[in-house]
Amino acid sequence: MANWRKFKRLVHYACALCDDTSKLGATKLNKVLWYSDTFAYRLTGKSISGETYLKRQYGPVPARILRALRELEGEGILHVRESAYFGKPKREYVVLKPANPSVFSEEEREIVRQVVDIVCNEHTAASISDLSHDEIWDAAEIGEEIPLYTVLAANAAPVTKADEAWANTVIKRRSEKLEAA
Repeated sequence: MANWRKFKRLVHYACALCDDTSKLGATKLNKVLWYSDTFAYRLTGKSISGETYLKRQYGPVPARILRALRELEGEGILHVRESAYFGKPKREYVVLKPANPSVFSEEEREIVRQVVDIVCNEHTAASISDLSHDEIWDAAEIGEEIPLYTVLAANAAPVTKADEAWANTVIKRRSEKLEAA
């Protein structure tokens, strides 16, 4: 079940983590949210936000992203501006107040940090959109909900050295917490 407050905080936190507003447009923001929630789901059995995702032309999109952005803008937390990118309109998100990630566990914060870094620094909007067009996205109709549990049926990508390093960090952190308890 969706936690509206936590979803809005996730949107704000994701925007705050991308230090260059030109690197995070609407497509990339939607993918940051999708991948953060689905990676958390794969690791822990639950998403970070509990948000519902719908199939759209450029990949999965949170059902209430526009409402969240309007509310964050109305609260003076975020400013959504239109800019031109190669002659096409692009949305950019200017963070007006610092994000407070205390609602997220350390594991959730780490997932979001890594996803933002990868999406903002290693992909274009087109490349991350293409990546999200997998068998799960293909199986849904435009506008249809994509249940998070369906990601468990998707073919996993090859494990990279960066994946291994991240996993080892998480395992070490969990082991240290268990030993301390």
